[in-house]
Formats: sequence, C-alpha cells, structure tokens
Amino acid sequence: VSTETDTEVQENEYDMVLLSVGMRPSGAATELAATLGIRTDDRGFAIANDELAGQGVHVIGTVAGPMDIEETAVRAMSAAARVTIAKEVAK
Repeated sequence: VSTETDTEVQENEYDMVLLSVGMRPSGAATELAATLGIRTDDRGFAIANDELAGQGVHVIGTVAGPMDIEETAVRAMSAAARVTIAKEVAK
C-alpha cells in the first residue's frame, strides 16, 4: 500500500487491507425514534428498551448502531421469537 502526503511517500506491505465507511443515523431515523419515545445515544443511534419492546417497539438493525447483516438478522429473529412467545403465553 502506498500513502502520500505533501512531504513524503510511504510504502507498506500488508497481508490484508480492510476498507470501511463510517456510519451515522439518518435524520429521519432520529426523528422516528423521538416520535416513538426511543432514547438515542450521544451518536444518535437508538437505544434498545425492554419496556418499549413489551409494547411492540423493537430496536433492530443499524438504527441501533453499526452492525453487519448477520447480526441484524439474528436480532430480528430474536425479536420475532420473543413476540411469538409472548402471544402464546397471553392465550
């Protein structure tokens, strides 16, 4: 990998290089969180809340912070399972 500044060029050899983009919540997600009474952290990501989950509002996916597709899917399946179990218990 070659990096260049105004004063020098550096060459470094690596086994692997990973590139990633930054992530921040959209304004619409922040507004929706406020409308639903969901608190956000200092970066604007929604904070999961068991009380709201009990009312059917679940914080899932990148609205809660940077995460990959697999983690998002696992959290979604977990929320779906909790809802299903709660409905069965309520019968």
